[in-house]
Amino acid sequence: MARTLNQFRVRYRPPRALRALVVGFFALAASLANVGCETTTSRHGSSKVLAGYNFGTLEADLPDRMRVPAVIAAGEASLRHRGYSITSSASTAERGSVTASSPNAGVLSGSTEVSARVGGYGTRLGVKVGLLGDESESRAVLDEVLARLGL
Repeated sequence: MARTLNQFRVRYRPPRALRALVVGFFALAASLANVGCETTTSRHGSSKVLAGYNFGTLEADLPDRMRVPAVIAAGEASLRHRGYSITSSASTAERGSVTASSPNAGVLSGSTEVSARVGGYGTRLGVKVGLLGDESESRAVLDEVLARLGL
């Protein structure tokens, strides 16, 4: 009986964990490609504060009268109001940050941070949601912080 070579061919199928890892890697690479280096800007709050979103972080320059501790307190109150769990909060006269966990946190969701520091043109406010950033949620958090500050 003559057997052909195709009858003895062994098919290799990688394990599920390896396939999931490869798919996850490509999904991460695609989302990082969407972050890009182009800044998207828009105005927020009643005083029309200009905020720019770049590399997963939303940043805005607030007026000089906005002090870092007040901005951090407003950020903490805003995050609590949105259902976040505060994991750390600290501020000085020069810089501060509040870090929180998302109410629907997944394994790779990361934490959310509202930060403030004294900058050249006033107080620089930064918002980063999650590991890779989420522009719409960052802008929603910024709007709430500005409303609490009266801006």
